[in-house]
Amino acid sequence: MAIHVTPAEDWESYLRTRFPGYLLPESVATALSTTEARKFLESLSGRPDQLEILRAVALFAPRIEKLQRAVQGTFPELAKSLPARSATEMRLWEGGFQGRLDVQATQALHLVGRRTAFVTQSRRRVFDLPENLLLRAVCERLHRELMALRTAKALPDTGWAAAIRDCEGELRHLLEGTALRRVPVVATDFFHENAARQARSAGYHDAAEWASLLRDALDDDDPLRNAKIVAEGALLPLESSTRFEIAVAPALRSTRSGSCE
Repeated sequence: MAIHVTPAEDWESYLRTRFPGYLLPESVATALSTTEARKFLESLSGRPDQLEILRAVALFAPRIEKLQRAVQGTFPELAKSLPARSATEMRLWEGGFQGRLDVQATQALHLVGRRTAFVTQSRRRVFDLPENLLLRAVCERLHRELMALRTAKALPDTGWAAAIRDCEGELRHLLEGTALRRVPVVATDFFHENAARQARSAGYHDAAEWASLLRDALDDDDPLRNAKIVAEGALLPLESSTRFEIAVAPALRSTRSGSCE
């Protein structure tokens, strides 16, 4: 099959208007199911996780500045003075004790014959507020996804990928070197997101927004939503030759099967 492109018409413009399955906004009209898309991309790349990589690229590539603003700005600022609640911790000792003695609890033990037992109280800061739990979960997920892109060698050497690598390092520091390390890792839901949206700090607002973006881009298997996400950003960072392969492969496959003239 010969392809004739006029001098005034580059191959991307040609494919946008004439070929089915091109991963640009027009692809929304011919969305594949998640299973079909995964099989197709695996056959093209040899990677079973190619769809996940493509969806992650589509999420991050158009939103580098938004990611940097959160990871290098509002998140670290929030972590400097992360709010917490105060909790009382009781501890049972035998033969002696350290700390503040709970006289009433200790006397109760002595009255029943446990004269070598002592109970102490201590107060500690607990960081398990729902908005903190969401912030920790979002930072964990962002770090995991950025690390997966780097490990998969899905990032170019320059441009937006340099910002991605910087953000990965910032997230690692937030999780290991700030008060966020004291926040429990739990599954979060809309309750935690609402708490973050209603909080006063901009860092929580950014965390809620990223929680929604991550869920829609990476966890939702609706074909039309996936097609829209991929169309909006997945091809932005790819080399021209790679975009051409992805663009023509569905058309060539259709031609061989006789379904396209």
